[in-house]
Formats: sequence, structure tokens, C-alpha cells
Amino acid sequence: ATALGCKTVAFPSISTGVYHFPVNRAARIAIDTICEYLQSHSEISCVTMVCFDAATLSAYQQALAETEPPHA
Repeated sequence: ATALGCKTVAFPSISTGVYHFPVNRAARIAIDTICEYLQSHSEISCVTMVCFDAATLSAYQQALAETEPPHA
């Protein structure tokens, strides 16, 4: 996205459907990776996680709530 000059990006909850990757683990990995990337790439202004159902949404909300803010 950065290389293409995108300002926003959306991701699905990768592999948590038919491949049965644990959704809580996927959420934690995704949120941690996105937050780490955004710390040094301020050109991305919006990241959307696309969640198929309420359980997936809840897992992503929990992972985000547990994320520590970046240190100044």
C-alpha cells in the first residue's frame, strides 16, 4: 500500500475461516503488525479490519484494547 501511494488499506481476518487459524491469535498478530508498521509509516491514515462475524469482530476489538500505545 505504501509503495503504491495508498492512504487507506483494508484486510480480512486472514485464514480464520475455512483454514481454521485461531481467530484470537490471528487478531493479536494482525493488530501488533499493523501498529508496528504504522509507527514508522504515517502516510497510511486508515486501516480497516474486515470481520466476517461478531465473534471475529470481538477478537479484533479485544486485541486492539490490549495494545499498548506507542512510546514517545
